[in-house]
Amino acid sequence: MVGRRRFPCTLYGKEFQTKAELDQHILTHPTEKPHKCSTCGRSFTHNSGMRLHEMTHLEKSVRDVFQCDVCPQTFFGRSEQQRHIRRVHENQRNCPCTVCDKRFSNSYHLKRHVEAVHETDKERIHACDKCWYRSHSKHNLANHSIRHNPASIHFWVTFGCYNFANLICKLRQNMFLKIASLFLAGFVASCRCDQYGVSSDVNTLKFYYFRNANEKVEIVYGDTNSLKASKLKKGRPTTLLIDGFLSSYPSNMSVTLMESLVGENWGKSQTNVIVLDWGSMSGGHSPLLAGNLPYAMYVLAPIVAANVPPVGVRVAEFVEFLRVNKRIERKNVHIIGHSMGAHIAGNAGKYSNVVYTPIGRLTGLDPANADTYPTSLVLYKTDADLVDLYHTNRGGLGEARTGSGDLDVYINGGNNQPGCNFVEIVPGYCSHSYSWKFYAATISGLKFGCPCSTTDPAASPTCFCNPSCNDFCWWKMASFGHYVFPRTTGSYHVTVTDTFQ
Repeated sequence: MVGRRRFPCTLYGKEFQTKAELDQHILTHPTEKPHKCSTCGRSFTHNSGMRLHEMTHLEKSVRDVFQCDVCPQTFFGRSEQQRHIRRVHENQRNCPCTVCDKRFSNSYHLKRHVEAVHETDKERIHACDKCWYRSHSKHNLANHSIRHNPASIHFWVTFGCYNFANLICKLRQNMFLKIASLFLAGFVASCRCDQYGVSSDVNTLKFYYFRNANEKVEIVYGDTNSLKASKLKKGRPTTLLIDGFLSSYPSNMSVTLMESLVGENWGKSQTNVIVLDWGSMSGGHSPLLAGNLPYAMYVLAPIVAANVPPVGVRVAEFVEFLRVNKRIERKNVHIIGHSMGAHIAGNAGKYSNVVYTPIGRLTGLDPANADTYPTSLVLYKTDADLVDLYHTNRGGLGEARTGSGDLDVYINGGNNQPGCNFVEIVPGYCSHSYSWKFYAATISGLKFGCPCSTTDPAASPTCFCNPSCNDFCWWKMASFGHYVFPRTTGSYHVTVTDTFQ
């Protein structure tokens, strides 16, 4: 029997049954662009791409253009016009992710999503020179590096991720909104940290150790003399408190939790309690706070978000500093972060996992909404031996994703909290703050809950107790908060009626 004829690729050695298949494969080589424009010399992989490009050299009066039926945008080909209508106006997303519930308009964007968000077994060979971040993709690293630029166009607005470049592009599709797009582009270009009193220097961070509720002493990272003078208890369990966006010490969260922890066991707590004051980098010292608060949040959020990874790295380094000089093991370290402070804790855990050993416990008190960010940048269950999260303003100022922690506790369904039914300057702030008030209450008294009957993102509210839990399934109940049992995992619901006012 005559064998099949083989057509090998001289570059990769792959064989094909026909020459046509080989020619098509060769076009996928990054160096193979056989179709060259006769006007400017630019090369293209496919002839169709070259033909579309050549039309840009023609006078507008002789071009064949196809205008969108909905907006003024025009295209050189009907296929591009139809693709634009499907993606932009009809919002067709026919490519679902098999891991999460997101959908995409094409396979390319789906592939990018899987590579950026979900775990991959590819070696992370591309490292950021400014923080711990590593990726298997050079493209992902380039996108990440943008976050270290204070004028970055990828940023968090009221704790949510937005892309101003895409927004500007969409605005320009409408001729009546071109002026608005120019304004936004100018705003992005002019955004600078030093204008608003937000530092990017981690050496401005302050770590305060509390011997008691009324006596604090600063421990300077790297300064063994200040550590010795602090009289920090050697080898003891240590709790580190980190407040969120626009915070500075003293804040309500840090003071309340510090006093509760220091007063634990009738004032005889054997736990070291340390508060991180990152007000210089959180926006807490910005002069904008003296004016309109929502506007200040709008302007400062992207700048402060860029500070989260380096602050997290410094926290991890500080924990190592304590281990070396005070024999405080990382497994006995508990970091409690509220809002954006929770993601600082997550970054500390990620860095510690890579450079040192895992931290014992990370607690996220309504972690800031960053649902469109990959798990490589926010607090996640792999960041420590135990990661427990307490949701009180889910989908508002707090994150909406489920299963981020080893333990996810939804307080009163994870949304509106008691005593928060009033008009707020920053919507959701009362419920957002309820998380640390609840946690403080668990230090002096146990709080119990039971497994969620559903964590379906489409359900509202997200998590409620099974109605029969208290009556017939009491053995499934568990305590939550400061004294949570380390082996308690999954999604739970806690009913609380106290307003903690």
